[in-house]
Amino acid sequence: MNKNKSALVGGLIGAVAAYPLSYFFQPSALRAKISLGKYIEGFSEVINSKDLSSTVFVSFVIFVIIGMLVGAIIGRAKK
Repeated sequence: MNKNKSALVGGLIGAVAAYPLSYFFQPSALRAKISLGKYIEGFSEVINSKDLSSTVFVSFVIFVIIGMLVGAIIGRAKK
């Protein structure tokens, strides 16, 4: 796989992982009330929440970038 394809795959993996991982960036009060499973189940409620959606968006961007960088590094190392 070339560098660009590896970066794309890494970005997609980062995008998929971003929502569940965003749970750990939420305030501790929320994590004390809601389990990770309920957080994932309530995707539409989280996205519609003004307070929580910004954290989800930021983590989405961060994990996509990290995934793309890791994918590019892996793609470069395989050459």
